[in-house]
Amino acid sequence: MLIRSRRHFKIPFDQTSFAIQVVTKDGRTSQVSQPWLALWQLADGDDLEDYILSSEWNIFTDVQLADKGVTAIVRRAFAGESLQIPPFLYDAAQLGSFGRARWVSGYAHPIFDEAGSVQEVMLMYEDVGERIRSTSTTGLIEQRYRSLIQGTGQLVWTTSAEGAVEEDSETWRDFTGQTYEEWRSYGWLNVIHPDDQQKTFKLWADSITNRYMYEAVYRLQRLDGEYRWNIGRAVPVLNDDGSIREWVGINFDVHALKTSQSQTMGVCS
Repeated sequence: MLIRSRRHFKIPFDQTSFAIQVVTKDGRTSQVSQPWLALWQLADGDDLEDYILSSEWNIFTDVQLADKGVTAIVRRAFAGESLQIPPFLYDAAQLGSFGRARWVSGYAHPIFDEAGSVQEVMLMYEDVGERIRSTSTTGLIEQRYRSLIQGTGQLVWTTSAEGAVEEDSETWRDFTGQTYEEWRSYGWLNVIHPDDQQKTFKLWADSITNRYMYEAVYRLQRLDGEYRWNIGRAVPVLNDDGSIREWVGINFDVHALKTSQSQTMGVCS
């Protein structure tokens, strides 16, 4: 029945977008799909394919797979579990292939016989290199951004598309003394001077409604109780379809400038 089923699914086996490798209980590979060959830049009959399909290679003794935790996942699949394989880097060159190392992830599914016993495990891989590289680049940019902000000493914060605070801000907490629970949603208004609250909230609400850059000048209470003049600015971050994903804001302490201007106006008058 197992052999007959395999023949029946031969066409979809080769046409699926996943690179499939079927391994037996003793760790040998019984077959691979055409997308599997393409993943490792191979053609039918290449030395690497012959090696993987021979008794010389065994999934349970592959050092790379053991180090990446894949071997343990395969053993659990042979115990009857269907599991996801997290992204890992595999270098086929260590097996004598000229193909480059690739980031892959996928699934391990047990193949049962009519009696309900696991006879083989189907490994389904996909190339996730572009995703990993994109994530790594994004992470690097974010790290640089955070380092820059920490160096400038400004207050940085984000809100949802609707304008409510959902994520914590270490710089906001350090300046105002508010905890995350105190400043989330619209709790940040509580540390704005009472005389400035209504005007500031209206400017913020108008920006959310009309999707334009937010800017407001107001007095913000520092953790020692002193009110400091700030300029708060925020811009919308858009999704690919043009919808707003979030707002990113920053506060600049302009207390010295504002105080100096007030004193100058007082002298001139």
